[in-house]
Amino acid sequence: MKITKKLMIFMLITSMVFSFAALSLTGCDNGTTGGGGSDNGDGTCIHEWNAYTQTTLPTCTTAGIKTRTCKLCSVTDTVTETGDTALDHDYQWVSTATETTDGIKAEVCSRNSAHTRNSSTAYATGTAGLTFGAGTIGGDVPTNYAYVHSFTPSGGFNGNLYIPKYWLNTFTDEYYPVTEIDADAFKDKTTITNVTFPNTLKKIGANAFNGCTGIQELKIPNSVTEIGVGAFRYCSALTNMTIPFVGEKANGTGVTVFGHLFDTSSTDHQYYVPATLEEVIITGGESIANYAFYYCINIKSIVIPASVKSIGNTAFAKCTSLVGVVILAGSELETIGATAFMDCTSLARVVIPGNEISIAISSFRNCSLLGAIYFGGEDSSAWNAITIDNTSNFNDYFLNIVNGNTGKVYYYSETRPGTNGTHWAWGPSGTPMVWN
Repeated sequence: MKITKKLMIFMLITSMVFSFAALSLTGCDNGTTGGGGSDNGDGTCIHEWNAYTQTTLPTCTTAGIKTRTCKLCSVTDTVTETGDTALDHDYQWVSTATETTDGIKAEVCSRNSAHTRNSSTAYATGTAGLTFGAGTIGGDVPTNYAYVHSFTPSGGFNGNLYIPKYWLNTFTDEYYPVTEIDADAFKDKTTITNVTFPNTLKKIGANAFNGCTGIQELKIPNSVTEIGVGAFRYCSALTNMTIPFVGEKANGTGVTVFGHLFDTSSTDHQYYVPATLEEVIITGGESIANYAFYYCINIKSIVIPASVKSIGNTAFAKCTSLVGVVILAGSELETIGATAFMDCTSLARVVIPGNEISIAISSFRNCSLLGAIYFGGEDSSAWNAITIDNTSNFNDYFLNIVNGNTGKVYYYSETRPGTNGTHWAWGPSGTPMVWN
């Protein structure tokens, strides 16, 4: 077949047109063109975009980023644009307080915990299962307070009861100091083994811990000024007890005997005070009344605070297991009453302050094991300033020591003196130690 010259020219032109069209459809201007339709007329492609995808998420303070790519230009030609605007803060109230430790209460952004506002102290919540009530004390400036009403131990309760300083009233968003424990609040809660009281506490109600047979030690803070009758009745495992005063009230009114805490106002302590109780530490009060600990036959150790000015008649008489009595340094003690320690047949040592005091008749009658008096004064001149009633013919072992018939009086010296066996100091365990 012969191909004419005209035909050849036509075919060449057609081929060039198709080649140019192909180049136009596959070319890319790297984002300089846009829109739809056909060729731009300059050999560059008209982009066909994929949908936007989020490549950087927005935060509470910065906008996100979205990216799209050209279907024709593949990944080498992308278009980026600002994504969604910043999400703003999403504040939620958060508290770091636990049952036993204070923390911080603040509004914290859920998107970034570093963003906070309205920060304040959050107080420990107390052991789970405590329920509270609220009251108001009238006056020129009424004061709100909270009290512990009851306790229902949770399944995970480990025996350690923590009563918080403050209770949060969720209606007013205010903290109220916990100042009282209601009557019967913990009655018969036998799984309680240890109690932490707040120093905001002022009153413990009657029978509050009645029947708590698992409690072994109690430390009642000095903030407490009133304890109801039988508050610790039938606490049959109790071995150690720290109390801010003896009796019902700190001011010395009402019932003044130790047995009040165990449901008696009489002196029949041997029937009410737990047989397991061996140590009592008194931290406050100005006096220990007559018969205060009479017939507490199982107590072995008594610590009397410096604030006590008088020990009443027969206050510790017939405490037959009592081994040691310590009257703390700096004492304001003025008098020890008649027969105060009579028939304390196990009493081996007494620590008395170095100030001028009056010791009444037969204060230590029949204390047959008494062999040492640890005196807070530094020498015999201070000792001779003590007034001791020796008019009685009773068998007073304190007088036997004073008169040099038995035992010995030791004087206080914080550092080792020049002579051995004449002075004493407090030992590491909190008991008197003679310098030898």
